[in-house]
Formats: sequence, structure tokens, C-alpha cells
Amino acid sequence: MDRSAHSIPLADDAIVTRVQRYPDESVLEVVVRALTAIDGHSSAELEPLYERVDPEALAALLEHADRCGADVAVEFAVDEYGVVVRRDGTVYVHEAESTLV
Repeated sequence: MDRSAHSIPLADDAIVTRVQRYPDESVLEVVVRALTAIDGHSSAELEPLYERVDPEALAALLEHADRCGADVAVEFAVDEYGVVVRRDGTVYVHEAESTLV
């Protein structure tokens, strides 16, 4: 799997963390790992992700994009953070009030 960083349309100072997906991780597992890495919270303390994004639809979209070679990113909010998930499995977390550039 290509682990190189891809640029996303966020100001560099807006990104709080960037996490790469491991081959054995689901999309939601990497999102949870990224969010818990920020504040040291446990996954039990996070808002349920299914309230913000359909896990099966997200996984299916990213798998389809990977098969087609399409450059896809999905963004959604969790608590006070914005989460961007890219086709290559990279997850970016930024402050929710940050704006796309």
C-alpha cells in the first residue's frame, strides 16, 4: 500500500493529526485511532461514529475509489473536529472551525 502523504485542501496549520491506515485496519478503526490520539481519550469517550457517517457506505466508497484509482476524500465532523478520510487510508483530523482553502 502506498503510504505517501497526499495533499488535501486544508491549511497546514489547521491539521491536528494525520494517521495512516494499517493493512489490517478497517476505515473506522483508523478514524477512532486518529481521534483518540489527539486528546488521549478512550474510544468509549468518543461520539458514536455511526451518528456522523455510515460505516458501510464509507468503506464501500473508499474501496470502489481504490479499485478505480479515483482520488476521493470524505469529510465529516466528530465532536469539535473535522475528519477527512482519503482513498489511500490516510485520515486527517483538523479543528472543526478550520476552513478548506
